[in-house]
Amino acid sequence: MEKKWFSKGTYKNINCANCGKTQNEIATMDHHSGICHNCNISCIWYYITNENVTQIIPEFAPDSIKSFIDWCQSELDELEMTELVIELENIGKN
Repeated sequence: MEKKWFSKGTYKNINCANCGKTQNEIATMDHHSGICHNCNISCIWYYITNENVTQIIPEFAPDSIKSFIDWCQSELDELEMTELVIELENIGKN
């Protein structure tokens, strides 16, 4: 059975893709790994606005996503990562 590798929600209400439990008021965006405070799985929180938060669990993510995350972590700082995610989101809207 394939595990869910991402979850979307808000700053005040996002469910962990691994354990399904609600995360409350997660930390602001840091493109380095953090953890789910319920199940302790390593994950990354992409926080763009209070209404747009994505959790990615690299362990379960497709290889292309893992490679992209590795590149971002080695080549970009948090501000550059935020700008990249915002621009990718803008592309998706148009």
